[in-house]
Amino acid sequence: MAPDRLQRQSKLNRKDFGLSFSMMLDGKFVVSDEIQIMIEGELVEQPAT
Repeated sequence: MAPDRLQRQSKLNRKDFGLSFSMMLDGKFVVSDEIQIMIEGELVEQPAT
C-alpha cells in the first residue's frame, strides 16, 4: 500500500507574537519579520504482527 503524504505551508509574522528582537550583521538584518513554516510528513501502515 502506498504511503499517504502530507504537506503544509504557512507564514506568520513574529512580531504578532511579541518577538521584536533584531540583530544586524554586516549592515543586514539576520532575522526576518516574516517566518515561513513548511511541514512534510508521511503515514505508512504497518502490517499487524
